[in-house]
Amino acid sequence: MRSVYQLEISLKDVRPRVWRCVLIPDDYTLAQVHEALLTAMGWEGIHLYAFRIENSIYVEDSYDWPEASIDPGTVRLGDLVSLGDEFEFHYDFGDGWEHRITVTDRLPTAGRIRPTCLAGQGACPPEDVGGPWGYADFLKVMADPQHPRHEELREWCGGNFDAHAFDALKVDRVFASLDSASA
Repeated sequence: MRSVYQLEISLKDVRPRVWRCVLIPDDYTLAQVHEALLTAMGWEGIHLYAFRIENSIYVEDSYDWPEASIDPGTVRLGDLVSLGDEFEFHYDFGDGWEHRITVTDRLPTAGRIRPTCLAGQGACPPEDVGGPWGYADFLKVMADPQHPRHEELREWCGGNFDAHAFDALKVDRVFASLDSASA
């Protein structure tokens, strides 16, 4: 019987806290999980990524990873994790975004299933903002309209930025549209 994993994804080293709670089918490859995590978090997917699960590293392009690695397209989530497990998702090796993922539930399901966003909090930092430390500086500048770089960064990020903004329903609509496009 198929099942879905309920995952809590937390972006490490940022304030305010950024997290998501999603359901991911157990038969998804880690490459598909990667796509779902990008959608849930709000990342654009323009950088390399890796998973660290127990003592193994799963990375699409091992050129930039010094250790032995496994292609994430060759392994399924359900074969690697169990209820209560924690693992890491690294995105953008230059900025160094690290996510802690906890398997909080495993639910049986019947029929066709897709990723689902249940909850979350906090806006995804802009791509290429400079990792957790660059993001902290970005938030300080954005909070001070008198800062010499405020207008420059406001324009760079496409307007005002609300670090607390997140809409789980909006993310789930994106998941639904991706699912209907692949059906």
